[in-house]
Amino acid sequence: MRDLKQNLLRWNQRELLHRDIEGYTRSLQDAKGPDRAVLLNRKARAEKQLATQSPEQLSGSEKDKLNVLEKKLRARITENMPTDEVMHKNPPGAIDWNDRWNRANKNLIQVWKNVRLQLNPDSQDRDIANIERYRPAGATGKMRADAQIPGAMHYFDVPEENWPFDEPQNTAAKQAERVYNEQSAEEDVEAALVSSQQENAEIPSKGGFGPSGTLTFEEYQSLQERLAKGRAVKESNRLARKQIDEVEPVEVPEELQVE
Repeated sequence: MRDLKQNLLRWNQRELLHRDIEGYTRSLQDAKGPDRAVLLNRKARAEKQLATQSPEQLSGSEKDKLNVLEKKLRARITENMPTDEVMHKNPPGAIDWNDRWNRANKNLIQVWKNVRLQLNPDSQDRDIANIERYRPAGATGKMRADAQIPGAMHYFDVPEENWPFDEPQNTAAKQAERVYNEQSAEEDVEAALVSSQQENAEIPSKGGFGPSGTLTFEEYQSLQERLAKGRAVKESNRLARKQIDEVEPVEVPEELQVE
């Protein structure tokens, strides 16, 4: 196990050093004089950094100890950590609060990062040792008039059982449920035709629009649109059924038939 106060290399940093060493090795084949000395020096420094700052293979007991330590350090570091809401909205005192927290936890954060890197040496996640992923959220759904960015009020975090209002009936999801399908289109067409026939039989013409002569222009136009949608759906279904009927049956070879 490496010293927990030592800065360790992440996976991508180790990969870059490996590439640098390979590049120095190829260049040394043709280098001479002072150029060769410079390349040898750079290669030696890269190899030393890779050997001394790479995470080591851990035993099972070492992993257990580091896991316990990581949880304790994370709980201590995030104890008085400015929330995400404070960092985003910047109310009075937020900068000083964050400075005090940084000074108090700087050394602990460095140790925590090294613990994370030793526990996850092959992880390619660039935020594997980023304490920001554990910053408390805070009351993000409230507006703060005293902050540089006031934010907006919302109720996303209110549990459904505590919601005091009735469920909205005309949301986007509800509207999507009412989109025309085959059955609803045919029902609308039939209902519109029956309604028009009844109005035509029971109410005398008054010089309006539609078969009954009692519809306004807007009502008549809406009726025509509904009828057109219904006819389009029925025609589409008819053509689909026709294509299915026209498909020739496929003969299954005898060797593939199941008895």
